Amino acid sequence: MSSALAALALLALAQPAAVPPPVEQTSADCVQPTYASDMLVCEDSELKARDAELAALVASAPIVGTAVMESDVAWFKRRSRCAFSADHRACLLAAYDERMALREALTAAPSPDEKPALCTAGKGGIGTRYSPAPGNALVLRDASTEEALGVLFRHEPEDAPWKPFAAYSLLAMRMSIRTTDGTFWRCRR
Repeated sequence: MSSALAALALLALAQPAAVPPPVEQTSADCVQPTYASDMLVCEDSELKARDAELAALVASAPIVGTAVMESDVAWFKRRSRCAFSADHRACLLAAYDERMALREALTAAPSPDEKPALCTAGKGGIGTRYSPAPGNALVLRDASTEEALGVLFRHEPEDAPWKPFAAYSLLAMRMSIRTTDGTFWRCRR
């Protein structure tokens, strides 16, 4: 019996230690890259420059996230999944382009062309206003507080290497918004 316990104890000691989850990141770690996407970013001068530019913006004005806008940490995790894309580099370029466009749209002054829309997701509705932004995007704001709820991008083709977190489509007096986490909003303009 004691030899069986000794064997179990040796077996337990031989097991590798549990690997802790990766730390939250908002930019590539080029000192000790964990993700395949970090490795590619650190080796590619164009991607590394985009990552550095975005890291500076995140440091000065982090995005916490809303129902239609992912936080910087959530975006980074999703960006890291570009490693599973058929074209890893194209996916990363599109991811950085989308995040930079989102930040540019959030810092732009509200457009005089804002249009009202009542948007619903599930049971509740919210009065919103939306306005055009650079890059075929729309800024969605809460109509009562003027707070930016998010930046919406046109739906991408299914085979696109990167999908924006919140995508919209317009049809007559209706707008639909779908996020990558499955939230679906209907808006009446």
